[in-house]
Amino acid sequence: ELMITTIAPVDRWISPLEVSDPTPDFIKTKGAISFQYNGYVYMGLGRTAAPLGSTIQLYRYNPSADPSSRVWEPAYRSLAVGIENNMSDAVCFVIKDVDENDGLSHDYLYVGTGLTESGSATKEFYRLELNTNTSGSVSNWGEWVKITSQTTHGAQQFPGNVRSNAVAFTINGIGYVGLGKLDIGTDDAFDDFFKFDPEDRKAGEYNYGKWTKLEE
Repeated sequence: ELMITTIAPVDRWISPLEVSDPTPDFIKTKGAISFQYNGYVYMGLGRTAAPLGSTIQLYRYNPSADPSSRVWEPAYRSLAVGIENNMSDAVCFVIKDVDENDGLSHDYLYVGTGLTESGSATKEFYRLELNTNTSGSVSNWGEWVKITSQTTHGAQQFPGNVRSNAVAFTINGIGYVGLGKLDIGTDDAFDDFFKFDPEDRKAGEYNYGKWTKLEE
């Protein structure tokens, strides 16, 4: 295993054995998500030999902090999803400065697709407000919203198939999700891509943004 470090004068790949603050056992997982936001590294989801659990919890790490205080810590409120709906091998992307015509600038994390506890793939997506976190009052922490569920008013379904091991990224305020495979034990793979525009909204139809399949 190798990891990249910016501690040295020149960035280089090193062994985790050279790092004094490795990932703690309680969040050592495979199939996890990770992202960077405002100088912190975040990780969450994933699976171990144990069941996935019934919540989504994110942990953050400050690589710029004093070495003695570099720790992984819970960040943001957890999301109770039920053990059957928790995911591994999911994707995530961050879109900053989303304009919702409320005079505020919103930074959102989007998490979705992946494998559930039963081993079947899903195409649900969740959104988390990143602007507020554990540095403030619990009552001000950002809320999780399920943005693709038929039970969420005005939520548009992800237009692609269920999938795991997909890829996701953000370009110019638009999220992109694509590729991946259908399920465990199958070689059925996808070559499609979809874009998500959080500022393209229509009340009652796609309140949280619009998914569009990209032309081949």
